[in-house]
Amino acid sequence: MAETKFVVKISIVTVSFNSAKTIEQTIKSVINQSYKNIEYIIIDGGSTDGTLDVIKKYEPYISYWVSEPDKGIYDAMNKGIKVATGDLIGFINSDDWYETTTLARYAKVFSCTNADVIYGDLAITDNNGKIQQILKYKDVDFTHIYTGMVIPHPTTLVKSNILKEKMFNTHNKMVSDYELIMSLILEGYSFQYIGEGIASYFRDGGVSTSQKWLGYREYRKVLKSTLKKYCVKLNDDIRKQVHNKRIFKIVDYIIEKKSVILSQVLNSDFYIKKNKRIVVFGAGEIGEKVVSMLKKSNCEVLVVDNSTKRQGEDFFGITIQSPNILNSLTYGMVLIANYMYSGEILSQINSMEIDNKIDVFSFTDWGRYIISKVVFGK
Repeated sequence: MAETKFVVKISIVTVSFNSAKTIEQTIKSVINQSYKNIEYIIIDGGSTDGTLDVIKKYEPYISYWVSEPDKGIYDAMNKGIKVATGDLIGFINSDDWYETTTLARYAKVFSCTNADVIYGDLAITDNNGKIQQILKYKDVDFTHIYTGMVIPHPTTLVKSNILKEKMFNTHNKMVSDYELIMSLILEGYSFQYIGEGIASYFRDGGVSTSQKWLGYREYRKVLKSTLKKYCVKLNDDIRKQVHNKRIFKIVDYIIEKKSVILSQVLNSDFYIKKNKRIVVFGAGEIGEKVVSMLKKSNCEVLVVDNSTKRQGEDFFGITIQSPNILNSLTYGMVLIANYMYSGEILSQINSMEIDNKIDVFSFTDWGRYIISKVVFGK
């Protein structure tokens, strides 16, 4: 495809943190675009793994970059929006990349339509870049926004003046892009599909993939607040849309049927017998579900949490203690009731001097069992 001769200026923002293994591919996919009227911005969160060396290698091709601590991915994105000077702003994460002709296609469509939001098709790849799935969006039904993202954020470019006015909600960890797109749809902004094949590639396995439980909780909160803000009634049609996606049905099933599910899991696979001691690591929402279930049994239940502010609090009649008590544990088992930091907590426990006869189950261990054994029957 020949270089497109348009005056549209496109600002592309890459947010990064310790992305030395993948960011070079991202950078090269931007600076090697056939369309040249591009402003490239990199907002790094203070990487220490060699990411900055890669950025400096391509510094002559980067319009602006900074490396400093931030308050999360959406805070970093907002920093990019503030310094951007283009007509359109897009985001390509530090483990994703564009087709060489992608931005030329965006510029052409924008020049012809002046659309507020432009989007394209997305290829999902594995960690090695091998395509696993191509998601096409030609016939998107925007009335289904209540089920989640209807267009992929990595392929979306939005008019600069709109983003500078709205910005991303930094109170969310995962779903502020969904919140923004939903508000643009409900406020009647114009959307245009670019077509002509893949726009960008998304490497599966990032934050949104690894923290689906948190994302689902945030999604529900954002959906509820947005419907209220725009005076949209949660009617039967919307409810049907929301519950139409399998992942939502699964999570709702787990929440609504938690007593049945947890009783099956706890009584069959964890071999909880009368008076057996169980330590629940985590005094959050998941911990509440587990403890409320365990208190119906004859088990001795302890609750520990890393937050010193929580230690000493009453938790369903149980005093939250420091994880240090695990060092003196001689029998029982530990259930990690934290999704976001399950791996870190497991490493923390493994570094402690606890009896090797004590079973430790991460959230992934028993969470996966619930879904696979109980929901799918496998």
